[in-house]
Amino acid sequence: MSEEKIESQDKQLSGLIKIFSNRILFLLHAFAYVGVNLLLILIWAVSIPLLPQNTGFVPFFPIFGWGFGFGFHALVWLMYNDKVKYLSELRKQSGFKIAFIFHAWFYGIINLFLMILNLTTNPGVPLFLWPLGGWGVAFGFHAFGFFTWDKSFEVQKTKLHEKHPDYSEQRIKELATSKLLGIEILLMHFTYFAVVAVITFTTQIWLILNTTIENVLQTTVGWALFLGLHVFAYYLFNFNEKISIAMKGLILHVIAYVGLIFIGLWEQFSVGQTIFWWHIPVILWAFFIGIHILITLKWDSINPRALEKVKSRSREGLEDYKYQRLTYWVLFWRFSFIAHVLAYLLGLILLYPVADDLVAILFDSLTLEVPSLLAVIAFGWLIGLLVHGAMYVIAVKQIKGFLMWTAVVHSAAYIGGIPLLITINLISNVLLLPIPPIMWSAIALGGWGFGLGVHLLLAFLTRKK
Repeated sequence: MSEEKIESQDKQLSGLIKIFSNRILFLLHAFAYVGVNLLLILIWAVSIPLLPQNTGFVPFFPIFGWGFGFGFHALVWLMYNDKVKYLSELRKQSGFKIAFIFHAWFYGIINLFLMILNLTTNPGVPLFLWPLGGWGVAFGFHAFGFFTWDKSFEVQKTKLHEKHPDYSEQRIKELATSKLLGIEILLMHFTYFAVVAVITFTTQIWLILNTTIENVLQTTVGWALFLGLHVFAYYLFNFNEKISIAMKGLILHVIAYVGLIFIGLWEQFSVGQTIFWWHIPVILWAFFIGIHILITLKWDSINPRALEKVKSRSREGLEDYKYQRLTYWVLFWRFSFIAHVLAYLLGLILLYPVADDLVAILFDSLTLEVPSLLAVIAFGWLIGLLVHGAMYVIAVKQIKGFLMWTAVVHSAAYIGGIPLLITINLISNVLLLPIPPIMWSAIALGGWGFGLGVHLLLAFLTRKK
């Protein structure tokens, strides 16, 4: 790769990468990490006579905890400042291979932390093997993809060139990447399902967890249905070009809806179920299905109009297929948000008849009024609704940059969290009488507000002009 291309690529780095790869910021981070942890070690050393016996090496936690993030920062700095030749060469390749380096760091260091913690506190029970093995399945697939990526990628590109000779090189690369990632994720899903099923039924773990075989079967069947849906989705979106994307989505949506009805009905009539709740998700999800059916029937008129609007808002000269992808994104968030609003309003109405039973089961030892419970549910759900709306705004306004679009989502979540935290605070003050009331929600909102402020500042400083 020529020097000009490397410079051009570096100029296009995201705002987050620019921050982490800045030499001064990295050196300040390194100084703070080493200095603070040395100070903590010194404090621990001089405090040993005052500490209880077998306290252990207390600075172990900040050294590792902070070290997770510092190691990530160091890798970014080394990779994007040409400090290590291998990492510098890797950054010019696919994002999949770049992500593997960071995945390897977090997998190794976090599991080392858990192993040391386990062996020093409870050496007789090797609990660290569970995250090591569970996470290890995903890491193993990522490693396999990392070492076989180049060959597999070229094979996929050749096949796609033969099938679609009129496609641009960029589009071929994107399709090849999508197919490779899709099959990796699908195979990983198969593996997790098989491993968990084998462990569950060979160890009879439900006896240890004090649950029933029926609950285990419900979970297994539900997961199997989801896995089958995953396989079918991979086929539809990678090998079937005759069905429109709206119809593909509707087919998968209806299958998932029927699966929910089946699993929910099974659980509803299980032994010990006291609340008749099954109809609530069935009715609410029906709104999403109904809007999806309407969109599919009107797709030939909806899509062209939306595509023209997306093109008129865009300042970039993109290929037609990219404009179409942006259009799909906008339409998805628009109509799903409309359905979400309707489901939100109806959901509160449907929950009212079962609110008394919910209060009795969840708060049997406390006095909680139904309106208070509904207020918590309404404000809690409102956070999800506002975040959903924020995603629609991001899609329509074509807001780009990780820090910028996450700042929009973060702001929506914060605004929704204000009434929820205040409501929970007021309810807890009443329930905990005669303990003096404390407005702890102000502290929570203040702390969260500080984090949001930092997020907004970083998004502003790294925005594209």
